Amino acid sequence: MSHNNENKSQPTAIPSGWSFACQRRPGAERVRVVASPAAQALTPPEWHTVLDRAGYLTVPFDAQQEASVWIPADQCFECTVDELIQTGIMPPPLPSFSGNAIMDASTHRHCLEQMMAQIDKNHLTKVILSRILPHPATIDQAADIYHRLCAAYPQACVYWFYTPRSGMWMGATPELLLRGHRHDYQTVALAGTRSSDVPPSHPWNAKELEEQALVSRFIHGILGHHAVDDLQVKGPFTAGAGSISHLKTEFTFTHRPSAQGLARLLADLHPTPAVCGLPKHEALAAIHAIEPHQRHFYGGFQGETGHDRREFYVTIRCMQHFSDQALIYVGGGITRDSVAEDEWTETELKARTLLAVLKNM
Repeated sequence: MSHNNENKSQPTAIPSGWSFACQRRPGAERVRVVASPAAQALTPPEWHTVLDRAGYLTVPFDAQQEASVWIPADQCFECTVDELIQTGIMPPPLPSFSGNAIMDASTHRHCLEQMMAQIDKNHLTKVILSRILPHPATIDQAADIYHRLCAAYPQACVYWFYTPRSGMWMGATPELLLRGHRHDYQTVALAGTRSSDVPPSHPWNAKELEEQALVSRFIHGILGHHAVDDLQVKGPFTAGAGSISHLKTEFTFTHRPSAQGLARLLADLHPTPAVCGLPKHEALAAIHAIEPHQRHFYGGFQGETGHDRREFYVTIRCMQHFSDQALIYVGGGITRDSVAEDEWTETELKARTLLAVLKNM
């Protein structure tokens, strides 16, 4: 972040009621913290106004229907996770959860069958079906949960943000949306899921290989449209993410966009087929028509803004906190070849990332 408070060596208590974001990047030992008394709501055409300013941008799954939120770096520092906990960081009181959109296996199967019908009717290639799992958790446990996530998933981006508009979200995502330092950029295609108990050398099945190829082709097409330079592609290869593994392809390239150009690239990449489907707009329509819940910030993206460095991660492996419980959001890709039992099992596998941390609190 480019800000005059960036080099503070000591963490500072965040005033009650302020919006804040904490991010522990993959492989890092320290947490980067941004806080402000006045978070700003944005639409996608306004993203470019903050990309060169120090702060933290959080974008919902459907940024056309729900506002993005930018937290200016009025207060910012780096610290260890232990030092962060010692500041007493805690959001204001949160509302209790009053929704009823919790899927059981039967409801999940019904929604899956509806999506498969949409695939045939509207020539969709893939649609992501998500579900919510509630788990008891109180607000005073939030800092401990974040500490446990950082310890359990050292190679994930572990994030925690709160604004009055978004509420409080936390998670450990393996999926980079876009990282840029000066003119050097990187993004990834991440799709296909199986238990990490399966040896990395074991072949992936045809459905998972095709899911990953769909995401890779989508990203390759977007980068071509934006005329990036020196594009290099590595993969796909097996990448571990806690108790599960994914197929991953890395894209590195050089690019010299204006703030407006970078905002357009982000808007074109988001939401990726790994969290939405293909074609994008038709998949979005199917999700809104069939899923019984709103995704809000699940499947969106979040990360730091600033002139020198931009680093955004897809908001998956995430939970939304309420006063008395946390809602875990998980999803899986539905294609013509999907089997209901297998798709349900995939969401159960993905939920383990957060359930393993929440249990025995």
